Amino acid sequence: SQIKAKDLFNRLSSVASKHLDVSLSYVGHVPADPYLKRAVQERRPLVSAYPRSPAAQAFISCAEWLGRQPNESNNSGLVFFLEQLLDQLPESS
Repeated sequence: SQIKAKDLFNRLSSVASKHLDVSLSYVGHVPADPYLKRAVQERRPLVSAYPRSPAAQAFISCAEWLGRQPNESNNSGLVFFLEQLLDQLPESS
């Protein structure tokens, strides 16, 4: 649900701010959608398999939002956030 997604975002944003010194923006949520499960079972990308499904539309909307964001050369961008997050994960054996 949108409420659960926003709650999860708030918790993740708080952790990112505290431990990574990064500010996140809420982009939206991906709704529960039976087409998502079907696409996974078919091993096909949701957006190409079922482009009009609610979940695909949500992914497209998020991607469009990200595409409209200015490129950032400083440490506040999405790439920096993901790099910092991955650096915090324990090494797999």
